[in-house]
Amino acid sequence: MTAVVDRGSVRLAELVATLSLATDLGRGEPMEHCLRQTVIALRIADRIGVVERDRVATYYTGLLANVYCHADAHEQAEWFGDDIVVKHGSYEPHVFEFLRMIGASERGLARARKMAAFPGQGVALLKSMYDTHTRLASQFAARIGLDDVTCRALRETYEQWDGKGGPRKLMGEEVSLPARIVQLADLTEVAYRRRGLDAAREYARKRRGGPSTRRWPTCSSPRPRNSWPASMPPPAAGRM
Repeated sequence: MTAVVDRGSVRLAELVATLSLATDLGRGEPMEHCLRQTVIALRIADRIGVVERDRVATYYTGLLANVYCHADAHEQAEWFGDDIVVKHGSYEPHVFEFLRMIGASERGLARARKMAAFPGQGVALLKSMYDTHTRLASQFAARIGLDDVTCRALRETYEQWDGKGGPRKLMGEEVSLPARIVQLADLTEVAYRRRGLDAAREYARKRRGGPSTRRWPTCSSPRPRNSWPASMPPPAAGRM
């Protein structure tokens, strides 16, 4: 993506979009995953009629939600052998595959000790990731001049409608709307890329209602088969 230069300054929106490419690599996803999820998130935001301030927050949250996924990469590698493989597999978690990875960097008795320690120390690490990733992303957003709506959304990107997310265990509409939109867009983009358009639509439909899921209005319309947005119109954004 080519940065847009205007009177000697570079658009912050474009620089953040470029930074998101590094996030893709750190999570084991194809390049431009974050860009595609942001396209989808903005389309959802348009369909449900969010105000411009929330639309801007949706844009930046889509690009920065996992910008600090590397913050505890060393600890993840210690427990699972390969932190990138763990992140890549988190979209379609399989219990047995996850258990197989615990202590993968160790052998023999050392691995047995690692597996025995996981219910305490390992689970504590996984829970701390909610706070570490979202806190650092929100602080980074504040440092580059993004507003409180965006900083809040980044702090809540791991929260869930049913209260089973983190770090604050928020429920329902306590979770920032931009954060909820980006969550849906992230998982839907992966479902579409890995399993096709019908799977992505089904995924979105399943999360449209119910007491334990995020509630969404119908916000999809028929599109040509195997098509998906390819461009990302940035919202009004500040300049560096």
